[in-house]
Formats: sequence, C-alpha cells, structure tokens
Amino acid sequence: MKAHFLAFCYIITILLISKVTIAQSVIEKEVSLEAQFQLLLAAQTDETKKEINARIVSSFSEMLNQPETFDYKFTKLKNVGVLTSSDRQVRIYTWNLFWQDGTFDYFGFIQHKNNKKGIDLIQLFDDSKNIEAPEKQVLSNKNWFGALYYEIIDVKDKERTYYTLLAWDGNDLFSNKKLVDVLYFTNSGQAKFGHPIFRRKGRLAKRIVFEYSKTASMALTYDTKLQAIVFDRLVPSKPTFEGNFRFYVTDVTTDGLVLSKDKVWDFVEDIQSMNVESKGLKNRKTEKPIKE
Repeated sequence: MKAHFLAFCYIITILLISKVTIAQSVIEKEVSLEAQFQLLLAAQTDETKKEINARIVSSFSEMLNQPETFDYKFTKLKNVGVLTSSDRQVRIYTWNLFWQDGTFDYFGFIQHKNNKKGIDLIQLFDDSKNIEAPEKQVLSNKNWFGALYYEIIDVKDKERTYYTLLAWDGNDLFSNKKLVDVLYFTNSGQAKFGHPIFRRKGRLAKRIVFEYSKTASMALTYDTKLQAIVFDRLVPSKPTFEGNFRFYVTDVTTDGLVLSKDKVWDFVEDIQSMNVESKGLKNRKTEKPIKE
C-alpha cells in the first residue's frame, strides 16, 4: 500500500515539474519575441523589417504549436493583438508592419480547438491589396483581408458559430479603414472569412469595410447595453468629394448593426436615438432579403 502511495506521489511530482518547465519555456519564448518586436520597431529599412519579421513568424509558430499557449496570458507582448472568443474555442493573434511608402501588411495566427485533433494552428497571409469588392468575397487564411483585430463577438447558429470581428487597417498615407468581418470554420476545420450576415435595405454583404480620411477618427465597437455594433457615420467633408473616401470624415450620428432573430446583423440608422428598453430595437421589423 505504501509503495503504491509513493508511486502516485512520484507521478504527481513529475507532472508538476513538467508543467512548470513548460510554463517557463513559454515565458522565455514570450520574452524573446518581445525583444524581436522591439528590434522590428527600431528597424529603419523595409528589408530589415522583412528579415526580423520572418524570424518573429517562425518563433511565434513554434511557440503557438504548444497547446498550453491557448490559455497563457501574453502580458509582455505589447505589439500583438490577442483575442479569445467567449466560447474559448478560438484565439487570434495579429500584428502589422508599416512600410516606407506608408502602406501596411498584416500577419497573424489562429488557434482553433478542434474536437478531433486538439488545437489547430492556422497562419494568416495578408492579400488585401489584391482583393476586389471585399464585401462580396469569401476568403481563407491564404488570401486573408489583413487587419488588426480588437474585438470578437460570438454568434451561435444552428450549424456552427460565426465569430464577428472588428478591426483596424492603416491602409496608406491618405486613409484608414475599419472592418466588420466574420470568421467561421468548415467541417474539416478550415478557416473562412466572410459570410452573408450583414444586411442593409434587404441586401446582404459578407463583410463591411469603412474607409475614411487619415485626419479623421472613427469609432467602431460593440455596445453591450444596446447589444449592437455601433459606429460613427462617415460623410464626405465636401459634397464634391462624394465617393472619394480619402476625404470622408465622421458626423454627429451613430449608426449600428443589431443581430436579428435569423442571426443576421441588420443596419440601423441613428441607433442612439432608439429606446432599447421599450419600443426601439426590440420591436423593429426584421428586413426581408432582396433576391438578386
């Protein structure tokens, strides 16, 4: 009996030592990564940035392949956005590179809990410069519309969960972009971006892209009280700039997206003027889709 107890204690001790060793390894890798990011920030040429970033991507991939990192709090990484879904099935890491011509490229990884295989690691490859009509496209990790994600909203449907993502894109010297996108996973575990769940005047879009002047500031966030995505309305700074988004600025109106019963985000004008507690958002009519 004593021998069994000693054997049990020995196994527990080995497991605890192993867990501590793994945690120390992740901490060391995080510290090393942050040092590389500091070198990246100090780099003066695009070529140097490419070289340092290639090392960052490799180090990040190696570290995130450890399942323990899914629940690890990366408190030392100051230049990486880390988002975890409410259902704790998805974790997304994104960061960007600023080039000398004023444009940006984005990089990232997704950790996805696959019930069959544990945790899948999916690398993201920015292809936004080559994507035409992004509102109409279903994309993958190989042709990702790169951006920095800063908010994730889980939307559970009958078949799967759709993760609505809010993001920022520095675009170029003249304009910024903000993005409302959606991530989901196929039955085989492939990551897909874009799905027709954004509806305005009956028409469906697979994502929403806002572009506005570099001199302006646009708010885009999820309001827990309204249970809606709220954002500043964009208008041309002068009537002659209609359609030229480099000259779009915000006005005093806040519009929004409200999740309908059919799990579609419906556009709502001047959302703050509606009374969510009584007749406003709760009693609004759900839009019928337009057949095209």
